Amino acid sequence: MSNRSNNGRIRSILPQDMHLLGIDYEGRLYWDGKPVVTSPISALTRGQKIIAAIMAAATIFGGIGGAVQGWTAYHSWACVARPNWFAVCGVEQTVRNEGAAGR
Repeated sequence: MSNRSNNGRIRSILPQDMHLLGIDYEGRLYWDGKPVVTSPISALTRGQKIIAAIMAAATIFGGIGGAVQGWTAYHSWACVARPNWFAVCGVEQTVRNEGAAGR
């Protein structure tokens, strides 16, 4: 297996070359004593930021909606099943349930 790429100028790093790689106390990377030029991670465009904000808001609202739906379904079930758990039943629903239970 060759350590050279197709253009012949770039080769893979061998274990014997690892001594050439270094880092200073401020976290800058060096190869054979020369600084390695790195570019910052590209930032999101304005449109991408807007879409990300919309998606984040939709996710939050969806989570809140799911929690409200679960809470409502629990209370609807708890008022009918009457376990000894916390449930806030309306007067109308309580009367209707007691009337159905007396039959």
